[in-house]
Amino acid sequence: MTNQLIPDHTKFSRGFGQFYNELFKHVDNKIITEIGVGWATSQIAWAKSFPESQIVGIEVASPVLSDCVNAECHSRQHEFALIGMKRFSDQPMSIQKRIELHFNRSGYNAETAKEHLEAYGPVPFVIDDGKQDGTVHNQFKEAWLPNITKGGLLIRERAFRFPCYAGIQGRQAWKSLGKGWVLVDCRKYILDPRPGEPVNQQGFIAFWSDDRDKWINIFKPHFDLYTDENFHELEALGVLVDQEDEEKAKPFIIKA
Repeated sequence: MTNQLIPDHTKFSRGFGQFYNELFKHVDNKIITEIGVGWATSQIAWAKSFPESQIVGIEVASPVLSDCVNAECHSRQHEFALIGMKRFSDQPMSIQKRIELHFNRSGYNAETAKEHLEAYGPVPFVIDDGKQDGTVHNQFKEAWLPNITKGGLLIRERAFRFPCYAGIQGRQAWKSLGKGWVLVDCRKYILDPRPGEPVNQQGFIAFWSDDRDKWINIFKPHFDLYTDENFHELEALGVLVDQEDEEKAKPFIIKA
C-alpha cells in the first residue's frame, strides 16, 4: 500500500505533509478519517494519494440549509459544504467510490464517534481539522479515544490556534500538554502561508497517544517537539499569546 502523499497534497501547503509522510511509515492508512470537510480538498487529495484507502470525512455543516440552521452553523459553512459536494461530484467514479462524506455530524460529539466505531471499527488514527480554536483538544480526545487502537494517535491540526492573533493560545497549550498532548512544530515545512493566518498560528500540529514515547522518538529527528516536560522551551519561542493582549503578540505568561 502506498504510504506517501502526492506532491501537491493540500497538507504540504499548511506544513503538515512531512508529518503525515513520517506517520504513514508506521501506521496502516487503510481508513483515513478527518473531521472537517469544507471544500473536500483534503478528502480528494487523500483519495488521490492512496488508491487503496477508504476516506471518511465528518462535517458539522451540510449542503441542506435547514440542517445548517438547526446546527447553528455559520452561513459560510453551508456555502463550503455546497462547494465540497460540487467538487466531490466532479471527481471520477474511481475517486468517488472511496470517499464517504458524513454531513450534519459534530466531530466533537461522542455519538458521532460511536457511529464511526460501529461503521468502521477501531482505527489507528483520527485527524481533526475541524473547529478552529484552541479549546477543543480534550473534547476531541474524550469523544474519539475509544475508537483508537492501542498505540494509535489522535491528531489535531493547527493546534491551539488563536484566530486573529499572531500565535497560539498559551494557556490551552499548557493545559493540554499537561494532559499528554505533544506539540509538533511544522512551521519550517509550510509551503504556502495562508493570508490572514500568521505562520505562528497555523504551523503547529498536536498528537495524543497511549504510546507517547514511541511517537516522540519517531518524529523528533524531523521536528521540534514540545511536551509538559519542556514547556519552557515553547515559551522561549515567543509564539504563545495571552487572550487579554491588545497588541495580539504578547508572550503568554502563566499566572499563579
